[in-house]
Amino acid sequence: MKIERILIEDQMAPIGLDEKKPAFSWLLTAEEGEQNLMQSACRIVVRIGEDTVWDSGKMETGVSTGIGYEGEALQPCTKYEVKAEVWDNHGGKAEAESSFETGLMDSLYAAWEGAEWIGAPHATVCAENRGVFTIESEFRMEGGKGEAGIVFGANDFRLNDHTKNELGMEGENYIRYVVCLEDGDARLEIYRVAMRRRIQRKNRLPLRNWSTGKRKHRKS
Repeated sequence: MKIERILIEDQMAPIGLDEKKPAFSWLLTAEEGEQNLMQSACRIVVRIGEDTVWDSGKMETGVSTGIGYEGEALQPCTKYEVKAEVWDNHGGKAEAESSFETGLMDSLYAAWEGAEWIGAPHATVCAENRGVFTIESEFRMEGGKGEAGIVFGANDFRLNDHTKNELGMEGENYIRYVVCLEDGDARLEIYRVAMRRRIQRKNRLPLRNWSTGKRKHRKS
């Protein structure tokens, strides 16, 4: 017999727990060849480091779900270690350990005093979570002519998986910026390749075209 896992408030090793008297449960499984096993007794020990805050003692019971905590008052923002011991009807014993961390354990606004937002030091770091952001790129063309550019969005996991976008579609979807230098003319072309058919027809043509030379600005 072994304890497969311990659950605290139906969660495995939860953090941010605000329940003052959490309930403990566990799943028992039999080892190969074992039959007709039943839990006959159990014991739960909860500690902070080396200090025991609750020791249920050996309880003669077959219950393995929803056993409520009955120890000292839990402290906020604290990690607790949990150990469960179980005896079966054949005299066998199994034990396992887990943990949980308490949250603020206070619904009042004052409990958040001194709290700060957790995030990246720069707001533009995570493009996936922002609707508007800045893209910058630098490149050099040797000889003063040629083409160079950047492609944005081609490897976006949301656009390559139909289960992760509102359209329920998947396929090529990106923006390509191309700078062309030729015979003293500097030209910027913007291509928009997308899943939608009305845009796909224009995949080979620039969506926008700006030129500093004789060629005029063109809108496709």
